[in-house]
Amino acid sequence: MKIIIVGSKEPFAQYISRFFKNRGYEVVFALKIPITSEDLSLDDIKTSGLPECDVVLNLPEKMLLDHKLGSKVFEKEFFETRINPSLLIKEALATSPCPPKVFISFSSVGCYPKEKTHFYNEDDALGADNTAQLIQKWEQAAVLPENHPTRCVIMRLGIILSQHVGLLSKILPYYKAGLGSTIGKGNEAFPWIYAKDLYWLLDYTISQDEIRGAYNALAPQLINSKDFSKALASVMRKPMFFKFPNSFFHKKLGDTAEIVFSRSIVFPSRLLKSGFEFRYPAIYCALVDCLSKGTHV
Repeated sequence: MKIIIVGSKEPFAQYISRFFKNRGYEVVFALKIPITSEDLSLDDIKTSGLPECDVVLNLPEKMLLDHKLGSKVFEKEFFETRINPSLLIKEALATSPCPPKVFISFSSVGCYPKEKTHFYNEDDALGADNTAQLIQKWEQAAVLPENHPTRCVIMRLGIILSQHVGLLSKILPYYKAGLGSTIGKGNEAFPWIYAKDLYWLLDYTISQDEIRGAYNALAPQLINSKDFSKALASVMRKPMFFKFPNSFFHKKLGDTAEIVFSRSIVFPSRLLKSGFEFRYPAIYCALVDCLSKGTHV
């Protein structure tokens, strides 16, 4: 079985590639600027079409830099790294003589309203703020017509827990030094999924023909940022005396910081109804495995 990973060859994309190669997949990257001779070019796909494959996985090209929400620079980068590549792949899928079995495109739980008194699932109305509207455009750029032979799945992600990328990788050095901190005010919703569970979820999505449409790709345990901070300090057996200011995360995480400080409480309703079983549904167990064994599968 062949999978094409579109958009990114950053470390997290490499971990996904390694997981699928261990499962017996052939994995090829399709990038705006190919890095090796084995990589495909998005320009070539635009002119010559999508090579024959079984699965297309659409990742964001990169984490966006620190930005001011609603700014023209941020919107321009969002289109260039997320929306435009998704449109290109959708057009290639529309004209493919042998379309793949499934197209999985990443999205974000930032699409939901920033309202901390409501539990959001996939059937709820989406947000109207600038970030939410851009994410909705990103999703629509990837959505295929209902009659298309390729099954389309949108994965709305929160914080992906991994030692090597994202939030956890940024704050681990501080905890190791005994400078553990509450993230933000502590009462912000903290939508999360352990990287290993995400790998298995992608594999499950490929194998289950009934999985289609938008899914909140999150662990079922609803926690806030203080719960996460306390669990991390407990697992590492370190104190937690300080507070990381919001500006720290905007500098370190770019647009991902908007998820960390989101007030949206998001639940994976469709995922649980589908029968998917999390190996690490609780934050403490996920952190114990992550910090003792790492997130390689």
